[in-house]
Amino acid sequence: MIGTILLWLLGILFLPIFLLTIAVVIRTALGTQHWRVVTLDFLSHIADALCHTRKPASKFNRKLFEFLAGLGPSHRPIAASSEKRCKCEDLKISEHASVRLFTPHTSSTAAEPLRVMLYIHGGGHVLFHNYTADFHNLCARFASKGNMLVASVEYRLAPEHPFPAGLEDAHVALDWVANSNHPGLDVCGAPGKRKVIVAGDSAGGNVAAVLALLARDGKSTLLQPAPVIPLEHVILIYPSMSDPSTASRKATTRSTYILHPNSMAFFSEATYGSIPLPSSDFRISPANAITHVGLAPHTIIAASEDPLVDEGVAYTERLRAAWVVVQHRNMKNMVHGFFTWHFLPATRHAFEFALAAATGAEYTIPADALVN
Repeated sequence: MIGTILLWLLGILFLPIFLLTIAVVIRTALGTQHWRVVTLDFLSHIADALCHTRKPASKFNRKLFEFLAGLGPSHRPIAASSEKRCKCEDLKISEHASVRLFTPHTSSTAAEPLRVMLYIHGGGHVLFHNYTADFHNLCARFASKGNMLVASVEYRLAPEHPFPAGLEDAHVALDWVANSNHPGLDVCGAPGKRKVIVAGDSAGGNVAAVLALLARDGKSTLLQPAPVIPLEHVILIYPSMSDPSTASRKATTRSTYILHPNSMAFFSEATYGSIPLPSSDFRISPANAITHVGLAPHTIIAASEDPLVDEGVAYTERLRAAWVVVQHRNMKNMVHGFFTWHFLPATRHAFEFALAAATGAEYTIPADALVN
């Protein structure tokens, strides 16, 4: 009996050491960057498998995803340096929506009005927040390096708040950055005359594309009359441009790193499962808008190993056919989610390219980092 207990105790003691040794060997073999990506993919596989065994739209699955994502090495604590680069404050702008406003410390000495960016974070319309460390750090970098204000919207998430709740909150935030009299926006010029940029990644890219269409047409999310909001630029980062349950996406899926089929089905059911709208509605699939003529200039950044890569290409072609100024860059060997992974050289190139697009500058990504 005592021997059995001792064996169990030894096993409990040495198992973590054994697993740590294996991890160190794998990490050494793969290299730091690949190790982090493999770890993220492993965690996403766990979440995807569990989604397959439970009702996809359950609140449990959202909490599970957020927990596993929080274990991933891409989710670092909020960088202390962000406080040195810019001021950050949370503002309630409506009953449901709020923004985290990033203001560069140099704003008070600006000779002319600053640009303002509305950023919509990704997460399948289901996950994460504007205070998630990756998105906080990203917006702080945009604000400080671009010398512009960044308003990162906190919107309602599915399944508790299905479509169009999150889109409505984002539209309220767009109207706020463009037309509000809030003193924090004074450095951006007078209401209605501001240089407004809309940006988002993944599902946030989908929302950003829809906002660009609504802003052009002077429509609310329910297609009622609303103020026309002139945009200076739209930045879409590996955007989701159609309903994840559609056959077309399944047919074009050629990589399952990070973003997996069960996960996409979960996002779709949680967000759109309870509504009667067809997936062809442009508020779900922006590519299906009647026309894209007259939209603001677009920048689209894609990842070559992302299931959504073809959607970005197709939307680029739609925009070009409508005479919209658009630039598209497909980052070689990158997977969904890479834009917040600051440890990758490709991420730094993609960020500098997006920043240049937002500020009217130029940045050339090295040819060997792109898919021809």
